Amino acid sequence: MDFTTLDVQTADGQVLKLGAYPGSGAQIAVLVLHGLYSHMGWYRPLAEGLVERGAAVYLLDRRGSGLSGGLAGHIDSWRQIVDDLQRVGARIRSLHPGAPVCALGISLGAAMTVATSLVHEDAFHRHALMSPGLAPSVQLPFMRRIGVVYSALARPHVLYELPFTVEQLCEMGELRESLWNDPLRTRAITSRFLLEIFRLQRYVRQHIDRLRAPLLALIAGADAMIDNDAVLAVLNRARRVPVRVEIFPQAQHVLTASVPLPELVGRIWHWFSAAEESLEKRVVIQNVPPSPAAEASPA
Repeated sequence: MDFTTLDVQTADGQVLKLGAYPGSGAQIAVLVLHGLYSHMGWYRPLAEGLVERGAAVYLLDRRGSGLSGGLAGHIDSWRQIVDDLQRVGARIRSLHPGAPVCALGISLGAAMTVATSLVHEDAFHRHALMSPGLAPSVQLPFMRRIGVVYSALARPHVLYELPFTVEQLCEMGELRESLWNDPLRTRAITSRFLLEIFRLQRYVRQHIDRLRAPLLALIAGADAMIDNDAVLAVLNRARRVPVRVEIFPQAQHVLTASVPLPELVGRIWHWFSAAEESLEKRVVIQNVPPSPAAEASPA
């Protein structure tokens, strides 16, 4: 399976790395965006599963993470992320004229892809979200939030350790240690990044009712990083488009470590490839029964 890396230049001259499985005659293109900790490498098996179904798949390392340029763990504004994703989407469209571009956002990446669709209505044809990071489970105390805002304005490059632990990733000890010790994963974020992510998540929560792209959300029922109740409340307000929420009750944050990869790929592919007339404009929430035991992948 052919894999290459493309460069996409940002408005401020940074170089984003875009992993590419261009496919051959693909009718659907998919952009995969990783979460807070991770990078594109975690999700190559997931991408390869979609390629086998017939998609062209592209995996982005967001600015300041993985192999991409930019100050590590930093953004000046959440609007930079939106512009970056618009530029990446344009590059994908140039490679696949006429093919719909769908977004697969993972954890924080889900908030970023949805925000892009809210700012630019035609950014993505459809969305799939895995463990969507629309509302974190960890809430900073009021005085700590004030301190973050002050630092973001006065000392924007002050670093903060990430507010989660390795145990919150997944139950598979060997796998979570491998992910946690990955030399390319994000280990700290700046005060400005933290503030801008709060602003981005708030923007999505406030404007989700304007979404025009059909959305599938795959939720880990035992997620210790995401406030699932808050996420469900947000998705319930996206009533102008088809929204399907599938909850895996026993799954932890890294869904690919809790749910067999072929099942995840099948559900995502079905959503991306389903005929328009088969998608109802309403919110459907369903608990997914456990699948037979199968070997899960870290990505």
